[in-house]
Amino acid sequence: LEMCRIAEKDGITQMVATPHALNGVYTNSAEAIIKEVDRINKILVEHKINIKVFPGADVHIAPNLVQQVKNNLVLTVNANKKYILCINVY
Repeated sequence: LEMCRIAEKDGITQMVATPHALNGVYTNSAEAIIKEVDRINKILVEHKINIKVFPGADVHIAPNLVQQVKNNLVLTVNANKKYILCINVY
């Protein structure tokens, strides 16, 4: 909450949550991320913090990444299948 208060004071009104996904360590499903982002947004409203958080993920590049996006197994920014935050660790 404090980080969001600071961001709000800096003029930020929107953020994207980007937990790690598909890296062999973290198993953050799209469904779980969306559920937690909804929870965070409700808490922000309760605390009168004017920031909206959108779902997303920090996705590792993998051979089957395109198929996983098509099957809704990987979360794109705001779950709209337009943008994805990818990192290459190879």
